[in-house]
Amino acid sequence: MMTPLYEFHSHTNYTDGRDSVDAMVSAAYDMGLAGYGISEHLFCDNPEWGFMGAELDSYFDELEQAKEKYRGRMDVLIGLEVEDSEAWDYITPDQLARTDYLIRSCHSTLYNGEWIGIDAGDSSYIVETAEKVFGGDWYAMVRAYYNTQSKIDSKMNYSFIGHFDLITKFNEGDKYFRTDCDDYLEPAIAAVDELLHADIPFEINSGAMSRGYRTQPYPQIPLLKEIQQRGGRILISSDAHRSENICYNYYENIRYAYDCGFRKMTVLTSQGAKEIEL
Repeated sequence: MMTPLYEFHSHTNYTDGRDSVDAMVSAAYDMGLAGYGISEHLFCDNPEWGFMGAELDSYFDELEQAKEKYRGRMDVLIGLEVEDSEAWDYITPDQLARTDYLIRSCHSTLYNGEWIGIDAGDSSYIVETAEKVFGGDWYAMVRAYYNTQSKIDSKMNYSFIGHFDLITKFNEGDKYFRTDCDDYLEPAIAAVDELLHADIPFEINSGAMSRGYRTQPYPQIPLLKEIQQRGGRILISSDAHRSENICYNYYENIRYAYDCGFRKMTVLTSQGAKEIEL
């Protein structure tokens, strides 16, 4: 029996996606998904993006309408993608109660007291950042990123870790730094060990593939094998920013996980998380 389709990391035109909530949910239903969640960016100031306040309430209202529309036909979930630092400043307890799940993602790193974005713009941005901020030392940037990635606010009750090795987004073919050496692997694996204490899945994310940046999903095979060997769990998603990319590379990602030793994956439902066979 083929594994059912699920998607829990996707974006709409509320933030950096192209399509509306209705268009994304309708496309997911037409594809036959068993469960679908939208996970817009909660506002953060490092770097400044996402949304909060009344716009956040409108987002919840629209997705609650979608829940009712598809009830009994497709499980629709309300998510948020969150930068861990000071997240409580941008969401109220009542708003947090309206979410079904939270993704803990790290799009920036704290270095010498300042937040530095690591995936903004194109490759020229990260090259300039490596030169200006880290003096051309790519592995100093790697250490800073995984040090930030390793810290998690337990109060936020996250459901999974988003695109763990996002720092490799523009590094296809090890263009700027090697990912098979100790200078890279040691801080990355140390972050894995820290995050495993939270006992939440790591996402296998094909978003950079659908947008042409990578030929492999996050995380890369050596890190995914380390996660498996350490007893970690996985969740599969596409990080879709447009309707045609929902569940992008889904069954290939399942094979990718299987080849790295996994036999189950986590899915989210309106009754909570559960494990299913790959």
